[in-house]
Amino acid sequence: MNHSFFHSKSMLAVTFAVLLQAASAPSANAQLEIAELNHPAKVSFQSEILPVLRKNCLACHNETDAESSLVLETPAKMLEGGFEGPAVVPGKPDESYLFQLAAHTSEPIMPPEDNSAGANNLSPRELALLKQWIAEGATDDSGESANQIAWQPLPPGVNPVFAVAMSNDGRFVAAGRANQIAVYDVNAKRELQRLTDPALLESGVYDKPGVAHLDMVQALAFSPDGEWMASGGYRTLKLWRRQADVEPAEAKPNSNGDPSLLLPGIGADDLTAKIAETMAVSVQANQMQVWSRTDGSSDWKSDRSIELASPAKQVLPLGDSAFATLGQNNQFQVWNAQGTVTAEWSANGSVVRAAAALEGQRIAAILDGNLLRIWKSADGSIVSEIPAALQKERSVLDATLALEIADRQSNNAQKDLDESNNLKKQEEENLKKTQESLTNATNELTKKTEAKDAAAQAVQESQQAVTQIEQELAENAAAVQLAQQQLASKAADLDKQFAEISASPATIGGSSNGH
Repeated sequence: MNHSFFHSKSMLAVTFAVLLQAASAPSANAQLEIAELNHPAKVSFQSEILPVLRKNCLACHNETDAESSLVLETPAKMLEGGFEGPAVVPGKPDESYLFQLAAHTSEPIMPPEDNSAGANNLSPRELALLKQWIAEGATDDSGESANQIAWQPLPPGVNPVFAVAMSNDGRFVAAGRANQIAVYDVNAKRELQRLTDPALLESGVYDKPGVAHLDMVQALAFSPDGEWMASGGYRTLKLWRRQADVEPAEAKPNSNGDPSLLLPGIGADDLTAKIAETMAVSVQANQMQVWSRTDGSSDWKSDRSIELASPAKQVLPLGDSAFATLGQNNQFQVWNAQGTVTAEWSANGSVVRAAAALEGQRIAAILDGNLLRIWKSADGSIVSEIPAALQKERSVLDATLALEIADRQSNNAQKDLDESNNLKKQEEENLKKTQESLTNATNELTKKTEAKDAAAQAVQESQQAVTQIEQELAENAAAVQLAQQQLASKAADLDKQFAEISASPATIGGSSNGH
């Protein structure tokens, strides 16, 4: 059950007589002991009082869960008070309701017994500290410099990624690396820049750009239009607005502070581009240099210098160490890793901006007159043109992104169609096998039916034979019975004759006596 320091005035009105009686009579709960405190220094709310309140009081009296509308998190909130008015009277601890309830000199005692927050009665020393703090004016020292967080730079090597966000159009990705925010161009597959909060440089904690927060970046989110980004750190929320005139990463990576492209003798305003992790290109006037470095090294060396027919105004990485240059004469040239031209064509117009898409398989450009033209980078053949359909302020990357999505949707549709055809073929084969199995089963059933009919015929014939035999047996039995009767009759006759013979005088003997 939650408890509060104060109750409503209506409740106090109902129990007014009881409270008067309690005030004049000894309390059922004895007053808590208050220690004799030897504390010459002023009691600190931030380091001595707040920890006690946090342990025993704030579970029920905080901004989120304020029992009796009382918040005890700051002295200002205590002075505002709750249903019963201020919790403290500065300079008068014995008149402060907070101290009375904590010391059990008034009811309801706080914290309540058997509370669910695990709060305990204040110790004698804690009560003494609370009493002295109120007597000294109940001041708030949380803003004093002695209690401010002393921020220090994060140690080198601490670069965990706790937050990642992608713009709705899929063009940019932001990652929070420790207290830094790196922004990446998805199409170009490279880092655009590290965001810098100038206030952090002015604070003196950091002396180099590229730091966005004092502590770890915990959350990132883009606005729906991609123009704003929010970042969250330790008790801090910052909003960043995208610069509309930022050059693409392919054009001037040095100006974006990419330390991996600090090429010897190449200035920040010179055209540079990282083609691969171990390969880069720079252009100064008509001279193009191809640079290389060993994997993991930051030292670049020039491998070759190539003279261009026209100064390049853009370098486009195409993947697999290939790249394209767009000259001021609006001529595209595609180069391999050995510095050899593999394709070349004219844009047939003044190119405003160009970009690579579909993993370097396409090069798209916006020309004067708001015409979007797309070529195959392998041979310079035109794939499509979109005349006057795009507004001038739309960037080429947005257009190529739409192209890439359309191509991928087309590829996915073709893939789905192929899978459907394969599935149809498999179903047809399965149907054929099923029909063959059905035919075989039907034939087998016919054979079994014929065998069954033959067996039934044989059984019928056997039954007829058995019936005939039974009839013959019955006739034979009748004949035997008749014969037995006749034999019995003859035996009876014989017995009668024998009896008669035995009863008559012996004729033979008599005849002898007579002669």
